[in-house]
Amino acid sequence: HRNSLNIVNSNALRLLKLVNSLLDFSRIEANRMQASYVPMDIATFTADLASMFRATIEKAGLELIVLTPPVGDVYLDKDMYEKIVFNLLSNAFKFTLHGSITVQIALSSPPSISGEQSRDTAGVFVELRVKDSGVGIPKGDLGLVFQRFHRVENVLGRSYEGTGIGLALTHELVKLHGGSLTVESTLGVGSTFTVRIPLGCNHLDPNMVYSTLSILGRRSSLASSSSSSISSSPSPSSSSSVSNDD
Repeated sequence: HRNSLNIVNSNALRLLKLVNSLLDFSRIEANRMQASYVPMDIATFTADLASMFRATIEKAGLELIVLTPPVGDVYLDKDMYEKIVFNLLSNAFKFTLHGSITVQIALSSPPSISGEQSRDTAGVFVELRVKDSGVGIPKGDLGLVFQRFHRVENVLGRSYEGTGIGLALTHELVKLHGGSLTVESTLGVGSTFTVRIPLGCNHLDPNMVYSTLSILGRRSSLASSSSSSISSSPSPSSSSSVSNDD
């Protein structure tokens, strides 16, 4: 009976994640996605999110490497960025049967002028890289992986389940941060997904930018009473396995 209940619970969580992803897409397409960007310590936040996967990844015999040196604050929507990290880690775990998964944060700066690094944040990005030693992606699929409902066929993974929606949603959430999401992959060697988010907030809608989490908290408490959306925060720690809905 316990095994049957675990299966029911897993399927219910998978269905909930799919419903929330589709709701997110509908909001994005209707330009009704409510973002709240606040300056956050992206290195610490990313490390905390990655740590939620450690037990599951290590239980599968894989190594989780987290390299997140301090890079300063980045304007993030907390919930959106959480989904970005969780989706990329879920995807890496699904297609990595041996070896390791690496999560890395780094600054990507423009070339210095006259030997001096500019203090202006223009042209400076923070990069989040999720690298795995998994099965890799065929060249013919590299240009399609961020398309909605696209699934890579004939590639060995931990399960054959999935909707092909996780990476597409991740791509849209990164774009809402004014950033980009790219992938490099070699079949049989592994893949690296790179998120690039600009520093500063000039690229963001000023009506969605907040100086502190406390101000955002006051706004959120007012908005929560009128919100009817389903909670969509991934919760890898609440299940015995990482969701494989990508």
